[in-house]
Amino acid sequence: MGKHPNHTSITVSKDTVKELKKTKRNGQSYSDVIAEMIAEKNRTELPKVHSLDNISMKELAKHSGQYIAVYEDKIIGWGDHEGIALEMAKKRMPTADPCIYGIPPKEGIIAGLQFGEPNS
Repeated sequence: MGKHPNHTSITVSKDTVKELKKTKRNGQSYSDVIAEMIAEKNRTELPKVHSLDNISMKELAKHSGQYIAVYEDKIIGWGDHEGIALEMAKKRMPTADPCIYGIPPKEGIIAGLQFGEPNS
């Protein structure tokens, strides 16, 4: 990016230039097109949510009252707080970007799943 007295310039790809040229036809401003392109890029780069769907209740029960780090349907870290679970996960799989979940001590709902036996 270069700074000029009256404007700021940026280097863009040929695809971006093509999109910007289309603005003359559909009435959008350059700013609108660039904002849409940034928004689209951000939508496609959302982190993957690693769910508990394929982890058994028996496995979750082993970590009752703890936090777990889940990556690709596997528990890769756990501990008494989020930092410990994440630290263990990063030691086991340094490139992983796990989701952290808190497992209720005895019962409750986590990620929409009933966990444990509710008290009467």
